[in-house]
Amino acid sequence: MGILVMEDVGYSSLDMSGVLEDIENGKIRLPNFQRDFRWERSNITELIISLLNGYPIGVLLFWDVRGVGKENRLASRLFEGVDKDKEELSSEEYLVLDGQQRLTSLYQLFYKEFVKTKGNREIKFFLDLNEIQNKKIDDCVKSYSKKDIQRKRLDQPEEQMKNHLLPLNIILSDKLHDWIRGYMKYWPSKEGSGNADEATKMASFNKEFLSKGKPIHNLKNYKLHVIKLEYRDLDAVATIFEKLNTTGLPLNIFEILTAKFYGTMNLRNKWEKTKKDYDSIKSFTKDEKDNSLAILILKAILLKKSIEENDKSLECKRKNLLNNLTSEDIEKYWDKCAEFLHRSLNMLKGNYGCPSLRYLPYSTILVPFSLAMDFIENKLPPERRKAAYRKLERWYWASVFSERYDSGTDTKSKTDINEIIEWINDDRKIPEAIREFDIRFIDLEEVTRGARFTGILNIIIKRGAKDFLTGKSIGVLISDKPREVNVHHLFPKKWVKEENKKLRDSILNKTLLGSETNRKIGDGMPSTYIRDIMEYNREIIEDLKGHLIPPDEFMRDDFDGFIKKRKELIIREIERLVEPVKGFT
Repeated sequence: MGILVMEDVGYSSLDMSGVLEDIENGKIRLPNFQRDFRWERSNITELIISLLNGYPIGVLLFWDVRGVGKENRLASRLFEGVDKDKEELSSEEYLVLDGQQRLTSLYQLFYKEFVKTKGNREIKFFLDLNEIQNKKIDDCVKSYSKKDIQRKRLDQPEEQMKNHLLPLNIILSDKLHDWIRGYMKYWPSKEGSGNADEATKMASFNKEFLSKGKPIHNLKNYKLHVIKLEYRDLDAVATIFEKLNTTGLPLNIFEILTAKFYGTMNLRNKWEKTKKDYDSIKSFTKDEKDNSLAILILKAILLKKSIEENDKSLECKRKNLLNNLTSEDIEKYWDKCAEFLHRSLNMLKGNYGCPSLRYLPYSTILVPFSLAMDFIENKLPPERRKAAYRKLERWYWASVFSERYDSGTDTKSKTDINEIIEWINDDRKIPEAIREFDIRFIDLEEVTRGARFTGILNIIIKRGAKDFLTGKSIGVLISDKPREVNVHHLFPKKWVKEENKKLRDSILNKTLLGSETNRKIGDGMPSTYIRDIMEYNREIIEDLKGHLIPPDEFMRDDFDGFIKKRKELIIREIERLVEPVKGFT
C-alpha cells in the first residue's frame, strides 16, 4: 500500500443535518460490499440518547471519490429509503466505508415516517417531552410499531401532543415549528396562561427544550466526526478500512470485487449458483454469509491464469486480486476452478479423512490442491494419474504436519502449485514442502490444537476408526450427526497426574467418539470402561487399533507406556503418508 501520508486523510466535524441532506440527495452513498441494515430497536434508542446528551457516536469513514478514475471506482448504491430517482439525478461524491448502521438509522429517523429495523420491522420513534423536562434523558425515547401507531392513533398530531410525544422525523424539518405551535396551544405555557401570545409561548418552549445545552438543541446541532480518505488506489482504501474499522465486520476481497465488477457481472449470483450446483462446496460453507470458499476460487483463478499464460508475476495476494484480476478472467476460469474445488473437497472427504469444514486442517491449502487436481485430470494421460495423485498426497500431508500453511499462504500457494507440477513432470524436482519435512520436529506431546491436531483426527477417520460402543464408522457418524461426534479424552482428566497435565490434553490422549459413548465412559479408567464396553462390542480390541491406540498399555491403565506407544504408532502412520512407497517416488 505504501506509507500513509496525512495529505491523503482529512479529519472533519460536519453538521449532521448537512450529511443527512447529502444522503437524501444521493451525494453520499454506500459501496456494494456494505451489508444490509441490521440494527435493532435498542441500538437506535441508544444512538438517539447519545445525540441528546451530546456524546460521541464514533468516527465515520468516508472515501472521497470525486477524483477517482472509473477503473478504481466501486459500484455504489443509495442508502436504504432514499428515492431511487436520486441515482440518476446526482452522482456520488463520497462512499461510506464505516458508519452505515449509524447513518442509515439517522437518515430514516429524520427523513422517513418509520425506521426499518432488523427483521424489516417498521418502527416510529418519539421524544417524550415530559421525560426531558424531568431530566430523564435516558428514558425519553419512545418507539412504537406501525400497528401500535395505528391503534394508539399516534399518527395524528393532536394525539402526539396530548401524550407529549414529539416525532423524531420532523425535528430537522420545517414541520417542527408548526408542531410546536400546536403543542403550545394544546398545553398552555407554565407562566401562565392560555391567553399568552404565540411569541411568548414559543419562547417558553425554546427555553425549555431548544436553548443551547438542552437535549433537543444538542440533537439538532450535532456534529459528526468524519475521516475522509482521498486515496485513488483501491487497494490502499481497502487496507486503511481494515485497519481503522474496529466496530463492524471487516471487508473481504470477495465483497470488494463484487462491488468493483458490479457493472459487468454479478459475482454474488455466480457464488450462489456455485453453492447450488455443488453440494460439497455448500456443505463446507459455514453459513449464508460465509464467502471464504468463493475467495479461494478467485485466488485459484488468478493462479490458473498465471500457469496458463505463463505470467510469473501473478500471485494470489489481495493486491493482485484487486489490480490484476479482470471480469473476463472470472468469466473464463470460474466454472473450472469451482468444479475442481468441488472435486478436491470430495477427494478430501473420501480419501483424506476430512468429512466436513470442522475437520479441514487448512482451507487455504485447497487453492494449490484443486489446481493440482485440475492439472492431473486435464494434462496427464490416465496411466500417469495414479503416480501423480500419490505425489499430491505426499505433498498434502507434509504441508499439514509441517504446519506450512500457518502463514504466508498466498505466496506458498503459488510456489507449491508450480513445484507440484514440476515434480509430477520430473521426479528429480522434489517440492520444498517434501524436502524440508522432518518427522523429528513434530512434538506430538505439545499438539493440543491446530493443523497437526486436525491432521491426526483425519488419519483416524481415514483409517476407518469405529465408535467404541456402537461399532459404527466415525466418518459415517460425522456425516449423519456431526454434532454427536466430538474429541474426547482417553484417560480421564481427573486421573492424570499433575506432572502429566500437558500430556493429558495432548492429541496423544484424545480421539473421536460419539456423545453416547462418552457418556458411557464417564470418568472411568480404560481398564474399567473397555471391559464394560466388551459386553456390547466384542470387536473393541480391534476397534482400538483403528484409533492407533495400543491395547495392552491402554487396558493396563499404563498412562506413560500408552503415551509412548501411541506416539510411535502415529509417527509411523505420518511417515507412511509422507514417504515414498515402492513403485512411486
